Amino acid sequence: MVVLLSNFAWCTARLGKDGNWWVKEVSEEQNWDFEVPGFLSPEQIKKVFKQSESELKPYGISTDDWNKAFYRFKVDKYLDNQNVRLVCTEERLQGGEKENLFALPNKVQDDDCPYGDFLDKLIRARTEFLNDRIDFVEKLSCDEIQEIMRETRRALYFEGASLHVFRELSDVLNYIPSGFELRDG
Repeated sequence: MVVLLSNFAWCTARLGKDGNWWVKEVSEEQNWDFEVPGFLSPEQIKKVFKQSESELKPYGISTDDWNKAFYRFKVDKYLDNQNVRLVCTEERLQGGEKENLFALPNKVQDDDCPYGDFLDKLIRARTEFLNDRIDFVEKLSCDEIQEIMRETRRALYFEGASLHVFRELSDVLNYIPSGFELRDG
């Protein structure tokens, strides 16, 4: 079970020009360093969950991992076309079956946070998956995927933009080294 922050009861999310949902306001003051966090929308949850379930479940990624890594919110009310008020819920992510759930990465703690641990586990699982599906001369390492992610984050930082959680997860889940193809498993 994920323990919710005591006063983290609601938030408002805004739909950005990039088509992603971003935190606009929360019920208690948070310090997210320089990046404003983004929400996974119900459609995004369904997409990343489906790929994770089909490819990475045999490598140890479970529904419990997703639920530990994210605060879950359900729609309280639509404020307008680009803003929605969300309330925190204990409902579990189930791969988008619950169409009204949004997910916010649980990274309010410093470096040691549930979302960071999940992302590390996801990278390890994707690395194992790729090593099983591609005939590399030398096995792929987690460092290679992490370096690509650091480069993306650095580039966005210099552009003055934040890395949305959907892009971050998609980058991991879709990573295939240049010049290689997956073979059927």
